[in-house]
Formats: sequence, structure tokens, C-alpha cells
Amino acid sequence: MHLCSPAPRALALHAQLSHLAPVARVVNLSSLYVSNESNHTHDPSADMAALVAASPIAIAFIDKELRYRQVNDAFATIHPRSADGYIGRSVRDISPSWAPVVEPVLLDVLTTGEAAAAIELENDEHDAAVKRCFLATHFPVREGDAMIGIGQVVVDITHRRVSEEQAQLLARSREQVLAIVAHDLRSPLSAIRLTTKLLGRAPTNQRTEHGLDVIQRSTVRMQRLVDDLLDSAAIRSGRLSLQCANEPAAEILNEAVVTNEVLALEQGIQFERSGPPVTIDINCDRRRILQVFTNLVCNAIKACRQGDLITLSAQLEPPNVLFSVRDTGPGMTAEQLAAHFDPEQAIARRSGLGLYICKGIVEAHGGRIWAESELGHGATVSFALPVRSRDAE
Repeated sequence: MHLCSPAPRALALHAQLSHLAPVARVVNLSSLYVSNESNHTHDPSADMAALVAASPIAIAFIDKELRYRQVNDAFATIHPRSADGYIGRSVRDISPSWAPVVEPVLLDVLTTGEAAAAIELENDEHDAAVKRCFLATHFPVREGDAMIGIGQVVVDITHRRVSEEQAQLLARSREQVLAIVAHDLRSPLSAIRLTTKLLGRAPTNQRTEHGLDVIQRSTVRMQRLVDDLLDSAAIRSGRLSLQCANEPAAEILNEAVVTNEVLALEQGIQFERSGPPVTIDINCDRRRILQVFTNLVCNAIKACRQGDLITLSAQLEPPNVLFSVRDTGPGMTAEQLAAHFDPEQAIARRSGLGLYICKGIVEAHGGRIWAESELGHGATVSFALPVRSRDAE
């Protein structure tokens, strides 16, 4: 057992380290009871010293000069040396690579007298077979009202970090496969669309025309699904490409209305633009923002009934332009709204990736998107994009 400071210091740590009790291994404390002529007495400082020493969690006590005064065996294994080898040495002496991160935290604890947020650290052993990762917390240690130093608790999170990295690698591999498959589907889909167009020009009967129309609509839908997969993969990997330029907000809204109006009218849904023109520019990828409008309108069409109304609008709310797509459909709950923005939940609910892609596009522009709705009162999806002048780069 390596405890390199007097028992009172261990007792001072008692209140600070009590939260470690659930993870501490069982310690045989029977030898810590001493007897006198009349009864048995219990030495709590000895209990605490034994607990700190035997804990599988790395624990250290650092004085106000930022020097180690006490470490347990678990802590000594972080930078391989004996526990005695830490005593009287500074954090910088023990771990030069940790010092730039840890020292400011220690000074902050000394200044504020409050515990600091946990920080992640990596070992600096260059010849280590596996890079070790740690989560360190720091807190003030007091004797009475006086602060006597800082407690440092370090937990090895290497296995958790490795698991997270493996999960991220699997996710990236999945996205790459999806992107490859989706990309390879584009060519045959384009061939099908072109062929059905050419067949439609030849003399046909009504039944053939109907069949060609079904094929054409199906290929359009499949093309959108393929595009959604490619966009989703790009957003997840942070590789969504944007070709930005200064664009008049009013022109973008007008084009969104013209492009999507026919989709709504075909379903017996009313469609309109609301509000005065917004005479200001935004720096954006015009094609991508129109894609956002199309996704939002298509979602609204799916929700609406014949006779419902879809309204597109734009208004200036410095420093942003606020675009909205509002419908008078049946609305949805907050839980349903949140699910549409989450790709896993959207796939599970078969609601499509449209809103997730909209979120990715808007956020890539430095904007934000949100939805408001309640059952029986329709839904409104709004997104705000930063205003840019024509002189913006």
C-alpha cells in the first residue's frame, strides 16, 4: 500500500471521494480496529486511507504548489513508476504532455474553490502498444474552512474510446457502401427514364401510355431516394458540397413557388405565397436551398388532404432571412416532429430522410431549421439563413 501523507489528509479526502464507494473493491477493514483495555475503537482515518489505497480508481492529492503529495497504486500505473516516485514532483515533471491541459484546470480550482468539469487525456508513452485514454476530474480538498490542495481522480476510458472508434468506423463503412450503391443506381435509372420518354413519343394505346406513365413516375421517385441516400451519406461524413453565391431571397422564394405549385395542385391542395417580397440577398447554394423547399413541400403534401392549404413565405429577421412552409394538415405531436429530423427514427418510421437532409443543408449554410405543430392545427417548418451583402466573399 502506498499512501505518502499523514492519515488526516486521507480523512480530508473522505467527503470528496465518497461518490467512488460503489466502484471500489471490497477492502478487509478488520485489521483497522484497535483495542484498549475497555473497548474497541474505530479509526476512520485508517479506513479512508485503506479505501483510497485499494481503490481501482486512480486517486491523487496535489498541493497548492501543484506538486503530488499522495497517490494510490492505481494512479501510479498511469505513468509507470512507484507511488513514492510521484511525491514532491510537479504535474509537469511527471507528465509534460498533460501539463498544458491539467495545470490551467488546477489553477482554476484553486482560484474558484469549485470542482472543474471533467477533461479527457491521453497517455504520453510513445512505445505503448495501445494508446490509453483517461477521464480526469479535479476538485478542492479542505481541512475545515481552509483549502489544502486539489483532489485528482482519473478513470481509464480506453476500452470505451476504442468501442466508440470502432462504432464510428462501422458507421463510416456503412455510409460508404450506401453511397457507392446509390451512385451505381443512378445510371440504370437514367436509362429507364430516357427509354420511357422515347417510347412515349411513339404511337401507343391508352393502356401502354398508362404503363409508361407509371414507369416514369416510379423512376423519378427512385431517383429521389437515391439522391437522398447520397445526400445523407455526405451530411453524415461532413462532405456535403455547396456552391454558394449571393442570391436574392425573393427570387429563391419565387422559384420555389413556381417549382412546387404544380405538385400541390395535382393532389387537390391549394398553394400560395404569403407576405411582401424580401429585398435582400443571402449567400447560399441556390440549388440546395430549392431542394430544401421541395423536400418541405413534398412532406406537407403527404400530410395534407384535398382542399388543405400550403403557404410559402419569407421575411427579414436580422441577421437572418426566415423562410417558412406552412400547411393546414392534421398536424403532429412534438415526438413525431423530432423523429422526422433523426435519420434512424425516420427510417424506422418509414417517413423518409427529407427533413434530416434539410437540416444538414441548412446547417451547412450556418443556419438553423425547426418545426412547430400540434394535432389538428397543421404544421410549420421554418429555416433561417444568415443575410449576406453583395460584397460578401
